[in-house]
Amino acid sequence: MIGRGLNDYDRIFSTLVAAGYDGWISIEDGVNGFAELKASADFLLDARDRWFGGSRAVAVRSHDRARAEAARTLTGGTTSDDGTREETPWAARSGA
Repeated sequence: MIGRGLNDYDRIFSTLVAAGYDGWISIEDGVNGFAELKASADFLLDARDRWFGGSRAVAVRSHDRARAEAARTLTGGTTSDDGTREETPWAARSGA
């Protein structure tokens, strides 16, 4: 069951919070039945309340920021503070 093994969950969750992670946490459990799966889910619900302020938001802000940054990197463009976008031609980026 999650929370009953050797993993240091306080350290894991504090590291995730410090890195700005606010995404999904999955459960890979239930081999020994639903009672253990429920105990794992309860542990993670408590951890969510403790470490992430109980957020149940569907949007994952850190993922949205990472996707936007990846898009900027792939297109080579930049976005100014006023939201306007300037694209860099591929030939200029690639040195061609």
